[in-house]
Amino acid sequence: MRTFGYCCTYVPLEIIEASGFMPLRLLPSSHEKEDVLLDPNFCPYVRALLAYFRSPRGIAGIVLVNSCDGMRRLYDALRRFSPDLFIYLLDVPRKSDEEAVKYFANVLRDFSHWLEELSQKKVDLEELKEKIRLYNFRRRAFLELLEKGPKMGEVLRVLKKGFPPDEGALLLIPLKEERGKTKVIISGSVLESEEVVKMVEDLGGEVVFLDVCSGVRGPSWVEEIGDPYFNLARAYLRKPPCSRSFDPKRRAIWERTIFEVGGVVFYTPKFCDHYLHELVTLRALCQRMGKPILHLETDYHPNISETMRTRIQAFFEKWL
Repeated sequence: MRTFGYCCTYVPLEIIEASGFMPLRLLPSSHEKEDVLLDPNFCPYVRALLAYFRSPRGIAGIVLVNSCDGMRRLYDALRRFSPDLFIYLLDVPRKSDEEAVKYFANVLRDFSHWLEELSQKKVDLEELKEKIRLYNFRRRAFLELLEKGPKMGEVLRVLKKGFPPDEGALLLIPLKEERGKTKVIISGSVLESEEVVKMVEDLGGEVVFLDVCSGVRGPSWVEEIGDPYFNLARAYLRKPPCSRSFDPKRRAIWERTIFEVGGVVFYTPKFCDHYLHELVTLRALCQRMGKPILHLETDYHPNISETMRTRIQAFFEKWL
């Protein structure tokens, strides 16, 4: 089965699988960045993706989301300089009301038709519903595992391959031997390395919520009865939101979870406007609730720097 790349949790993987492709979460492991076609003060994750596609990767295509200006510029650059790569730009609404759901359902139908032409395989509605049931089964298994208290560093390692993970991968995630002394939230954008999470756990922290793009941000359930495109549109638009949606539900999630933890680690790539804007609100919220917050800014690298290690350790020693 040929692989099909994606970069965002707003992409319904059920449609990709029903089209005959295997979804592949694109998190390049190399530290190489593209600094010729894009300015060095551009999002390092976008530059890493562009460098990743400078050489053939053997994937059928890639779907990008209009999540930010950086992703839109990546779409433009790939169309210009990688003409042999099949690319689709998925237009995801920022709202999640009924009108937005109806619009997104039509967008998903268009995406499905595009995949049909690429794969030469008709997307059967019953097969799509079967994929929805399969993913719902995986989501239930994953949520049950979270209730048992797994090591979140290992959870992130598995989630880097996509959400929800298959049941075989879940069996390889060990449970915590003992609960950490301090509960911590890790929030932000793409978390490319599980080292940050593992270091927090090694210092005695218990990561109770991975609110990152490469973490637990997919829908917990998709309705199985009715129009599958409408059901997927509603579930994905109303899943835990990211900063690009400006959804009040995101602040409500923060207020509920921050109240129950000892501190927050906010992890962002450099030059990420959405999350740097959100950081102001989150800092004010943490200050009002008397919770410490540590902002880690990264250049998208598979290994965390010694400076970052020192800052995490100092954060725990001072506040937690």
